Amino acid sequence: MGLSHNVLDLVPLPHEARVSAEGESFPEHVRRIHDEVRASIKTNNDNYKQTANEHQRFKEFAKGDLVMVYLRKERYPKGTYHKLKSRKIGRKTLKKISSNAYVVEPQNDLQISHIFKVTDLFDFHGFTDDDQGRKLEDSLSNFQRSQKK
Repeated sequence: MGLSHNVLDLVPLPHEARVSAEGESFPEHVRRIHDEVRASIKTNNDNYKQTANEHQRFKEFAKGDLVMVYLRKERYPKGTYHKLKSRKIGRKTLKKISSNAYVVEPQNDLQISHIFKVTDLFDFHGFTDDDQGRKLEDSLSNFQRSQKK
């Protein structure tokens, strides 16, 4: 139906047909409840985030830092992975993409992307000659003991 242009359309409604004061205040009451719920959800989410992030370790690397890169099975091209492949390689960081990703120095024999997430990067402090010598001596003495038995 279209708009009617009768004289009766301009007559005010009788008092019984008008909305009560309680009916007019109800939408404001609902808005207040929604605001309270929104605030409660925000505080609960902030508390949850704080609790979840308590044990999170943030890693930052500078350009040129030595890192150990953990190579997941999924990083290798299909059909090239086998269980004897090296799982960690030592590389230099070349560039920081974001707080979560770094470009690492490429290794020519690996056909994989050179961008790694922070979860796959670890500080690499290198080996000292003493560490390598001690490990070699330990493994030789273990081998000699096993041969004597």
